Amino acid sequence: MKSGGILIVEDEGKMTDSLAISLRHKGFKIIGPFSELDDAIAQSRQTKPDLILVDITSRFSYEWLKIASTIWEELGMPVAYISPYPEDILRSLLTLPGPSFCLRTPYSEGELLSVVRLAQKKKKKRKPKHES
Repeated sequence: MKSGGILIVEDEGKMTDSLAISLRHKGFKIIGPFSELDDAIAQSRQTKPDLILVDITSRFSYEWLKIASTIWEELGMPVAYISPYPEDILRSLLTLPGPSFCLRTPYSEGELLSVVRLAQKKKKKRKPKHES
């Protein structure tokens, strides 16, 4: 399946290295990482990735919860949150429109690939608002 890429948003750099290595090894294009929300959103609009991976423990996690629905509505892009405490955000995710996924750290490569493949399928089924 041709990938539009996976955009990574994270402000510590630790997660990005192992994530990027795993995904590149499986043939996925990596966009980023981005540590600023405005930069990540602008790049999402320009590159139209299959998935946006967000480190939910980073300083902008609550802002991203709000922005995820906008990303889905405007651009049709699913968001996956990576967190050591996904149960803390699941209640918030259930109220957001569009597909959102959680990966609990530490995660296996198989779990990561499952989320990426699910997101690719969800993106293919959904057309952004401006294309309807």
